[in-house]
Amino acid sequence: MGRTRSMLRRLRRQAGVSALEMILIGSGFLVVGSAFGGVVLTTGLTSSGQVEQTLNDALARTGNGLELRGPVIAITDGNEADAISIDVALAIGGDAGVNLDPAAALDRTIVSFIDDTTSVRELPDAVDWTVGDGDATLERGELAALLIDVSSIQPPLTSGRRFLIEVRPPNGAYLTIRRTIPQGGHLDTIVNLQ
Repeated sequence: MGRTRSMLRRLRRQAGVSALEMILIGSGFLVVGSAFGGVVLTTGLTSSGQVEQTLNDALARTGNGLELRGPVIAITDGNEADAISIDVALAIGGDAGVNLDPAAALDRTIVSFIDDTTSVRELPDAVDWTVGDGDATLERGELAALLIDVSSIQPPLTSGRRFLIEVRPPNGAYLTIRRTIPQGGHLDTIVNLQ
């Protein structure tokens, strides 16, 4: 019992010292925690600004793409396709226009062709404006028909051939069209490629 009392006395004497030490240690943690919190807050604000800018850039790039509006039409000579006609509009959410001028040197839309045997990086095309304001830029509310010349593709686009056409604007999402020329020997002059 005497031993327990002496231990209690020692603990009581050390309690004052421990409390003072705890206050100093607690104050140190408070200062370090405040500094760390300030660093985290500053880093978080900087990061959120960068994230916002990245998201806005990504939305601008994908929103300025093209979308198909209407059927994909093959124009044939009865045996093979000479041209493909598609109607395009600015994708939903797109604000900036897309340059459709085939003669433009820079920032123009490129049409390519791919199938199992052939890959053509750039096909000739022409634009016929269904709804437009007279310039070569496709803007919100406008509709353009692209006439894509496929007559130079070898082997020619004949009955049963599957292919992919990619319309690539300078900025924005690509428009990818997969179709098959219908089976059978003779082709109509105008074929709806569903």
